[in-house]
Amino acid sequence: MISPELLRRHTFFGGFSAAELEDLAMTGCEQALAAGEMLFTEGARADQFYFLAEGEMETLLKTDEEDKVQLLSLTARQHT
Repeated sequence: MISPELLRRHTFFGGFSAAELEDLAMTGCEQALAAGEMLFTEGARADQFYFLAEGEMETLLKTDEEDKVQLLSLTARQHT
């Protein structure tokens, strides 16, 4: 379980009721990754929802051009 309060702090979950946040938190789990560890690969089955609560991540996407990738970088800020 993750903390409903953690979800409540982020604007993405702003429209959720307290009960909905509690339900979502009950079904979720925390997953920590080491630097450079891969969370998922492009084309893999999308059967989970990931929420970056803390830290940074990079996403590499294949482009139409052979051997080219596009890098996206995300950072989660601590909300108080």
